[in-house]
Amino acid sequence: LFIDEGAVDATILPRLVKDTVKRKTTWELARQVSSYAHRFRYPGIAKQLSKYLRRPRRDRECSTALHIAIACELSELSRELLALVENKRASLDLRQLAASAIAHMGTDEARMAIRHFATNPVAEDVRDNLKGAALSANWPGDFTFDELMPLVTRPRSANHSGAYEAFLVKLANELGATLPAGEVLILLRWAQQDWLDGSRNAFFDPIVER
Repeated sequence: LFIDEGAVDATILPRLVKDTVKRKTTWELARQVSSYAHRFRYPGIAKQLSKYLRRPRRDRECSTALHIAIACELSELSRELLALVENKRASLDLRQLAASAIAHMGTDEARMAIRHFATNPVAEDVRDNLKGAALSANWPGDFTFDELMPLVTRPRSANHSGAYEAFLVKLANELGATLPAGEVLILLRWAQQDWLDGSRNAFFDPIVER
């Protein structure tokens, strides 16, 4: 499977997926599944994974299933991913991973549905990962520039690098060298906020310097 995917009999893929999800593992090992899980893809994999995504209390099984879904880019699981993001009984780590999955390969409807995590951040999102995923899912596209910039605020957790910080890097990279005049004014007003004086760092500096 690691060397020659063509050498794997496709009929055993459902069993490989099941064994991978069900094995005892850690969050780190579940994450490592992403490096090869794209080779698990077969016509019935979305249906197979959906049952694990509906069982968030089985934390690591659900996490592994999420990583496989992301690697296989299974946008047809967007409904299950959205249900997981909105499930307050699920662990915050699972909810954040599901939100990142939607940002990566979710349907337009699912992307719009998590928009509120950016406009009205929830209290439990102390590291702004749900907010970051919602921003990545909806910009560019759903948010206009004047809607976006007021949402770019001081992180709630210092010295953290997660989905929100990844969005800040994306924002800095995608701001054109020549912005329309209206957007330049919006960016200037944003850069003059008092809180930025004490929050300049590797994530905010590239945006301010635009």
